Amino acid sequence: MVDYEYTPIEDKVIRILTLLPGRSDHVLRIKLRTIELSAPVPSYEALSYVWGSSAKPEKVVVVAPSVSIDLSETFNLLKTFRSLSKIMNTTLGVLAVTENLATALRHLRREDESRDLWIDAICINQQDLIERGTQVAIMGDIYAQAQQVLVWLVTEGGDSTLAVETLAFIGSLIEADWRQIPVEMKPSLVSDPNWAWDHLVIPRLADKTWRALEALFDRPWFARLWIWQEVRMAQTAIVICGTATVPWSILGNAVLFLSCRPKPFGAAALAYRINATYNIFRSTLLWLPNMLERTNSATCTDPRDRIYSLMNLVDEADCIVGLKPDYSAEPHKVFQEVVLRHQTRNGNLKMLSCCEMYGTDVKKPTWVPDWSKRRMCQPLYFPRSCWMSKMECSLREKPKEDDTKERTSPDSNVLRVTGMHVTTVKTAKKLWSRPESDQDIITSAYMLRDLMVSLGLHQTYIAGGNMIEAFCRTIRTGIFADFHIPPLPMAPPAFSTLKDSFVKFIYEHTDPVEPRFAKNIVTKVLDNRAFLTTREGYIGLAPEAARPGDEVWIVLGCQSPLLLRATREGEYEVVGECYLQGIMFGEALLGPLPESWMPASVKFDPAHAYVCGFVNGETGKTRIEDPRLGPLPPGWRILDHADTVSRHRYVNDETGEGFGTKEHYHLNEFSDPRMTAQALAERGVTLRTIELV
Repeated sequence: MVDYEYTPIEDKVIRILTLLPGRSDHVLRIKLRTIELSAPVPSYEALSYVWGSSAKPEKVVVVAPSVSIDLSETFNLLKTFRSLSKIMNTTLGVLAVTENLATALRHLRREDESRDLWIDAICINQQDLIERGTQVAIMGDIYAQAQQVLVWLVTEGGDSTLAVETLAFIGSLIEADWRQIPVEMKPSLVSDPNWAWDHLVIPRLADKTWRALEALFDRPWFARLWIWQEVRMAQTAIVICGTATVPWSILGNAVLFLSCRPKPFGAAALAYRINATYNIFRSTLLWLPNMLERTNSATCTDPRDRIYSLMNLVDEADCIVGLKPDYSAEPHKVFQEVVLRHQTRNGNLKMLSCCEMYGTDVKKPTWVPDWSKRRMCQPLYFPRSCWMSKMECSLREKPKEDDTKERTSPDSNVLRVTGMHVTTVKTAKKLWSRPESDQDIITSAYMLRDLMVSLGLHQTYIAGGNMIEAFCRTIRTGIFADFHIPPLPMAPPAFSTLKDSFVKFIYEHTDPVEPRFAKNIVTKVLDNRAFLTTREGYIGLAPEAARPGDEVWIVLGCQSPLLLRATREGEYEVVGECYLQGIMFGEALLGPLPESWMPASVKFDPAHAYVCGFVNGETGKTRIEDPRLGPLPPGWRILDHADTVSRHRYVNDETGEGFGTKEHYHLNEFSDPRMTAQALAERGVTLRTIELV
């Protein structure tokens, strides 16, 4: 039988698959028709699933749209392909689908009526790269307009029915408000109003149930990148695992509850997957760098989908809105286009903090993140090393072929940026990959103790205080319970608590170390990082590719300090973002904070997220303005807008210039006119323009 040949379709037009009725042993038959998404859309369901291996493809018969269905006749004809000769005149061809999709179709097929579905592997001509790109661009609309999204987790196995029923039970007792920051949770049963509060625990689950949950969340579907769009855009969705089902919203309630409850010993993989699933439910639209961070652990077959799959999940003003998916472009070219769009539209260099060098595998340009690889290091939390400085960047111009002194066109591989050289790396000691067991964590804790002792216990630190204090802040990248105002529900330990425990750990040589303390110092932010010391006496953290001689820079417009590596040609390669104790909140550019003032993560408005601000340790007063900055330059003022309380935008009434004015409101740009290159130079800051390759 011949393969089915697709007819080209236009933009905003999609194919709908009609799954024809049949019993489990019958050949799969479908019809295909087209509809316009811009017109009133007929009812259909969209499938969210894992393609699976193509090693054992199965055939699906595509019949002519005009064929009528006579169940009494076709039930007998469709038992085997040998009977197809009797209906060949109705057949347009066959499509090969993966074994997993064929299993899903048989499960979803009804015996007595047809079912309208949208399934990417069939409804998109995957061999036509142009069509594939145009369909991916509207995929958010496809899932949003579906009557229901069907999440197919494959058939039963590994006590999956027990796991689904457990999630349905827990989820039915919880109500989650995903719009709140942090997410609010309350019991749904009036008869038991305190069941879900923090001081109570979930009814004890048997070990068998925990194992069933771990097996369920370990299914490949939960790791897919595309599910973020498929279920978040859905009006409603239902999870199907064999004969067991649970509404997606109910599963979300259960995931929220389980994410903030202790897991059994040895259930690290389950905790990881539950937390990853929890992130899918968080409904706030984010900027692309944040979405890339959240989806870092998700998997996709085509690296370009790292970008294309997020196009409908970012803020409407984001740089990738309006980007046309192009599957004929090389992945690194797609990534480079996104970085340049981000710089132009968002007005900052935050994408530089996403770059990460992988050992000796140096791909250029190094200022473009390689999103085809999973990020090894956890992103830093709330870095503000350049504070609100204005980005200064441009592409280097190419020399003319006939005159090397005259430059004309931009060289898209060389980025010129302005910044400040802070210090040079003296030593770089690789720490570890992720510890897998409690014993690994304890071993790593002893390694940190030895490292601290080698630095000198009572040595004065270059940025103030002593080395023990600097070390404790470094290994947690400065994040402690007293950093958040008000405190988070699941706050890390306070700085004084961790420091006192660490001093006791050093002097009393505690053996064995208390597991809870070990977990407080052996955190994920240390995974795949190197511990740095610098020639000037700073300590910090950087990607494990760091080595002596690398330089720490503050680049205007990039909130994280960057570790750069000089080349023989005088250019620089980006090693990655780094943490350097004592420069994380603008100290390199503005000097130390006034006495009593400290940086803090502050929630100025209950309806908004935590933002970086300042707190006075004596009065408890918080503010968004940096106390080191003087008055605004003449003509400048703070612009009133919806989020003025927690984020300032500035406008110059005399010149019309503005960062975040009405004309530029779409920019995620909050640079301060007191933090331009010129203003910093007037403060005595030495800046240089360098070239990144």
